Amino acid sequence: MILEAVNIHRSYAYDDNEIEVLKGIDFKVKAGEVVAIIGPSGAGKSTLLNIIGGLDQPNQGEVFVNQQNVYGLTEKKRAELRNQSIGFVFQFYYLLPELTTLENVVLPALIKDKTDKFAEYTEQAKELLDWMGLSERLKSKPNQLSGGEQQRVAMARALVNQPQLILCDEPTGNLDSASGKELIDLLFAFNKKNKQTFVIVTHDENIAQCSHRRVHIKDGLLVDDQ
Repeated sequence: MILEAVNIHRSYAYDDNEIEVLKGIDFKVKAGEVVAIIGPSGAGKSTLLNIIGGLDQPNQGEVFVNQQNVYGLTEKKRAELRNQSIGFVFQFYYLLPELTTLENVVLPALIKDKTDKFAEYTEQAKELLDWMGLSERLKSKPNQLSGGEQQRVAMARALVNQPQLILCDEPTGNLDSASGKELIDLLFAFNKKNKQTFVIVTHDENIAQCSHRRVHIKDGLLVDDQ
């Protein structure tokens, strides 16, 4: 198992009330799987994804990535785990507007290793962007790119450190159908080519149908896994 979440609970205080979002979820993913997390809005899908990725601590439960207890680590070690072993692709691209396409993609690699390897990492990023059909857009700023291009840049950024686990939150949510299909094709190509594991929160039926597993969450509980 590359990922295991055990008895995950998460609640939030709101107007003097405690709102329980996750109510005890157990969830496992094997290395090399593509798993779609589906369910209605407000079911707790994104909350679960953030907890899996070390971005939001559960009130109760444990998360293991490659047998490391994510919330047993110090904040510094947890940040290193996120940088080196987990890639994130969000619905909103979160590209740095002052950086070019190439600079946005290279940045996580420079954070991972602060030694003088800029030229090496730049070549790796160029190869990745070329594979994604963006070799002509290396010097473009985010505001010069289409939505589909920005999301491909965001995926390249998530993949540049060659993480074993990639977490995606509605990656096609802001794309038209053609751009969404391109992104889905790329995602499954990387899964096949590099045996990388993808966990995808989605309302996109095309992603759900193509995934190896569909996990259905409703009212903070895992109600189906097929």
